[in-house]
Amino acid sequence: MRVGLAVAFLFPGSLLAQQMGTVPGGAKVEIRSADSLRVIEVRVNVGGGLFDRLGVLRPAPGRVDCARNECTATTPAELSLTGHSGEVRIAARDSLAQLEITVISLQSPVRRLVARGNWVSFDRSDRGNLIIRAAEISF
Repeated sequence: MRVGLAVAFLFPGSLLAQQMGTVPGGAKVEIRSADSLRVIEVRVNVGGGLFDRLGVLRPAPGRVDCARNECTATTPAELSLTGHSGEVRIAARDSLAQLEITVISLQSPVRRLVARGNWVSFDRSDRGNLIIRAAEISF
């Protein structure tokens, strides 16, 4: 697992810092509100074979609704990602809401990465590592 240097991307009208980290193989992803007291609605866009399933992180009450290429859920939620290629993006519906997303490697469950921000994206590298992009990443 590693964290890359912060990269700046130019979006219309703003400069957004982005950090990158990697985790080998598949992963379990826990999605929570950064302040942990607030319930946030998140949108999960999926493409390819990376997405496995999305559910409520028990014992909390919550809701998950899925359509063709998009799911919505309330925090806390749990996402499973496969070892296959594809893309998944998690974003809070409220542009001011901050998420805290814990990524747990299925190959080594003690290896964890925590991503924070309004959105987090996942895709797969050519070497098979899961690539995580977010405003802030720590271990």
